Amino acid sequence: MKNVIIGGPSRSGKSILARRLSESLKLHAMPVDMAVVSLIAGFPELQLTWSNDEASLNRLAPYLRVLLCKLGLRSGFSYVFEGNHLTPGLIGNLGPEYPILEKAVPLFLGAVSANPNARLRRMREYASSNACYTKSMSDEDLLKLIADLSEESRRVKQRCEELGLAYFDTADDFDAALDAAKKYAESRA
Repeated sequence: MKNVIIGGPSRSGKSILARRLSESLKLHAMPVDMAVVSLIAGFPELQLTWSNDEASLNRLAPYLRVLLCKLGLRSGFSYVFEGNHLTPGLIGNLGPEYPILEKAVPLFLGAVSANPNARLRRMREYASSNACYTKSMSDEDLLKLIADLSEESRRVKQRCEELGLAYFDTADDFDAALDAAKKYAESRA
């Protein structure tokens, strides 16, 4: 069984897809963002941040490469890795010293929002029944976040196209996009 690597911006459906794949494929789930939080909190001298800016990602990349390879190749288990720090650039440029792509199905989610108000409603519905950092945000702040995430999704989509990596857009039909991504991963894992 191959590992599955799911990357993409926040609120694009990565965790939901990872749970579904973990259940259907009987894989261990590994939320990479938890490892990132641990590195940030435990090793301030690394100067890592939660941000996906290029400088922070470059400092974080060596740790994520080791995590993916140690767990994904050498542990004897298969995983669903998911997180917003798993970028197309990181995955597409691992190189021969990190042969995880031979034993993994990478895919990316994004949400290039054509209708920010519809996405706002969906995010409010999700936050009403889940622990979510967006729950306490004002509509104005949430719409700004949606615009930022939409722009980040455009960059992810473009980079996926350049590197030949699978990209699924969850902005307009969230469930249909997650179903398509799930089928894609299941057929290749």
